[in-house]
Amino acid sequence: MERIKLVIMDLDGTLWDGILLEDGREGVRPKPEVVAALRALDERGILLSVASKNHPADVEEVLRRFELDDLFLFPEITWDPKPEAVARILRAFRFSPAHALFVDDTAFEREAVRAALPQVRVATPEQFPGLCATPELAGNQTGESKSRKAFYRDEQVRRAAEREHAGTYREFLRGLNLEVRLGPATEASADRIVELVQRTNQINFSTNRYRREEVLELLRSAQHSAYVISARDRFGRYGIIGFACVRREPSGTAVVQDLMLSCRIQGRGVEAATIATLAAEMQQAGCGELRGVYRRTERNQHIASVYARLGFRPLGREQERELFALDLRGTLPAVPEHIRLVRCADVASEHNEGIPFVRRIVAELVEQGALHGEIIDIGAGWDGVLGEDCDTWLATAGNRHVRLDLERYPRTDIVANAQSMPQLATASFDSLLCLEVLEHCTDPFALAREALRILRPGGAAVISAPMNYVIHEHPGDYWRFTPAGLKLLFAAGAEVLECAIEGDPEHPVRTVLTLTKKATGAVGEDQTVATTGAKRSAKEVAIA
Repeated sequence: MERIKLVIMDLDGTLWDGILLEDGREGVRPKPEVVAALRALDERGILLSVASKNHPADVEEVLRRFELDDLFLFPEITWDPKPEAVARILRAFRFSPAHALFVDDTAFEREAVRAALPQVRVATPEQFPGLCATPELAGNQTGESKSRKAFYRDEQVRRAAEREHAGTYREFLRGLNLEVRLGPATEASADRIVELVQRTNQINFSTNRYRREEVLELLRSAQHSAYVISARDRFGRYGIIGFACVRREPSGTAVVQDLMLSCRIQGRGVEAATIATLAAEMQQAGCGELRGVYRRTERNQHIASVYARLGFRPLGREQERELFALDLRGTLPAVPEHIRLVRCADVASEHNEGIPFVRRIVAELVEQGALHGEIIDIGAGWDGVLGEDCDTWLATAGNRHVRLDLERYPRTDIVANAQSMPQLATASFDSLLCLEVLEHCTDPFALAREALRILRPGGAAVISAPMNYVIHEHPGDYWRFTPAGLKLLFAAGAEVLECAIEGDPEHPVRTVLTLTKKATGAVGEDQTVATTGAKRSAKEVAIA
């Protein structure tokens, strides 16, 4: 019997005693044994969701009060039939019904789900805690499995952005800033590889199922090159989402023995990027031909044409496998244009450190106390400029890092168009960051005026913008700024304390300005706001 990856809970009479619609928000009480079981499964990396016939606002309030709102992903709070709600949850997770357990106190609902989705296992709330001790609900204890819920929370935001995107899906992909990292598999990643091998069905070309000992043999084999794959985009990290293994034959032919990717990355083109990279790797290794293997199953039929689309020619069948071949002396397939493919030594340890030049300047100003208090970060996105760990040094010593962006990202606090922010009060922030944002604005002068309006008099700001830099169209790329042009945007209301230039001063990569907002006669006592550590002589700093 297949392991359960997802538990879908009813609420009334299942998660809590009472009926929310009849007893009200104060009249229901959580069942301790059910809550304890859910917490245990959450620790094991098993995902949890809700299918309940209730009003969403009521459910959200009660789950918050019981401190259970952190447990559930892709909840279906709807008056639709339960089988429809369960089916939508399965589609959201991209899971097979065979990997789900549905828990409901009503026999009618359990039988309705069983009839519509025969592979979904069902249970009563009384049976549920005991089932947590069975092998099917054992879960996994790898770092990736424990992070799985966070990865799916990012996916919720990603899906919402896709629904709201007005353009084509191809345009949405281009705007994802998708980075795929491929590196050698090591014994440190063996447990995650085993997890992928055992759990992956939809994007799995070979469907080989290896035990841990067999994985270790592949990693030690001189004939095999094994790789792990991770990914991240502007919404967050996917973690280690793939495993590939290439076998080199004495004849000079290389065979993609295994390629499997988590269903979380489905539809992003990562399988094409991986195969294109493996082809280039094997060409450099002196191989003349790369062969692909595909074993068709009920769940992986949508990837049947991948090798053909990448220019591989069919070789026919060998038992249950379909074989494809690519001449490595000819034109190789390209990595899809919306993906940045990075070869690295240790996929697991890689994390985004932002733009080092800008990050260093901001970090120094935080350490000096120049950037402090309520720090608004305009266009923060997924912290691509300051790095994913920026709060460890930015949101310290009483500072608060407030992220504002045009779209909602996992850490976004305020969704707004920075060119007009009427919802934000004048002089409401102590410090301000606007990093690599102005080039994306249709009216950078409007953004500069709004930025200075919400900054308190005497408050420090760091502004960065590119000059000689690649076009990066999300949400659009309209401008490039010389140092003088960047200063001009803020000249009416700010004093430049420092102008730092990355690269050759005659051909700058980017400019970073440190500013302080000018005090006005109407500000009164606020004119004396300290800028300790920020007030350095205005100077031009060129760093090659």
